[in-house]
Amino acid sequence: MHDIDFTTALGRLLTDAALRERFSKDAGTVALQLGVSDADYTAFTRLAPSDIEAQAKVLLRKRLRAAAALMPATIALLGTDAPKLFMEHARTSWPRSAMLDAHSFSRWLRVRGYELREREDYRARFSVLRGGMALNLVRLRPSGGIALQILVRHERGIREWLLRFGW
Repeated sequence: MHDIDFTTALGRLLTDAALRERFSKDAGTVALQLGVSDADYTAFTRLAPSDIEAQAKVLLRKRLRAAAALMPATIALLGTDAPKLFMEHARTSWPRSAMLDAHSFSRWLRVRGYELREREDYRARFSVLRGGMALNLVRLRPSGGIALQILVRHERGIREWLLRFGW
């Protein structure tokens, strides 16, 4: 196993709830399992588990805010359960971007049978695809109408248009 530095080991603690739980019980064993370098071993094992957990919660709240910005209707639909559900999802998932996080959370909710806003779910799915454009028919809530969702990838992200059909 390769030696890792303090910052890398700390990052792994902050992003893995199960690892934090093991660290709070036996920091030395976790340090050895991670391969923390001899130079950083003492400092790493002296980290206060309560401080690590507090910092992890700050990062999780920041992730939830970013996901909520990308899927506001779904988060609103989940209501007061949204933070609890996101924290449960985030225990085992730490994507590299807010869009991937929204996609991962959307998929996690879908698998568990939660209602999602189709438009946001399709946008999250599109974010992980390689194609440059996607078309989807989506139901609009609460009106119940139908719209054609057009998603186009470009250098600054994803653009979205809705063409609403009325009858």
